[in-house]
Amino acid sequence: MVKPGTWAGSTILRFAPTRLIARIKAILCMFTGLVESKVPLVESIDIGPGRRMVFDLGELCFSDGKPVALGDSIALSGCCLTVVEIDGTKSHFELGSETLSKTKFGHLHSGQYVNCERSLRVGDRMGVHFVTGH
Repeated sequence: MVKPGTWAGSTILRFAPTRLIARIKAILCMFTGLVESKVPLVESIDIGPGRRMVFDLGELCFSDGKPVALGDSIALSGCCLTVVEIDGTKSHFELGSETLSKTKFGHLHSGQYVNCERSLRVGDRMGVHFVTGH
């Protein structure tokens, strides 16, 4: 089992049971690509080869009658991340070294904003149109 505040590594079998459930939920999520809000990075903490990043989701935490919960998948600037801790309107995410090297999160600083979108739930209105081919 992984201790809180330590890096979980890249192998899914090394995740604590709650994180394993969160990873499975993340695999099954879907996003529309429509930005719901822009949210600021409020804290960034290096943890092992990765980083814990804390974003203030503000009113988005409580919209649609269902608050953000531990294990929820949220797209931040198009990158699907899993909520690992909640503190009021602040949500914590742990990013691995690969994510940090391939996305803007490796160079993000406190106070900078990212696009935010919660994953769809069954029955949610998509608000987009389907396009086949390019």
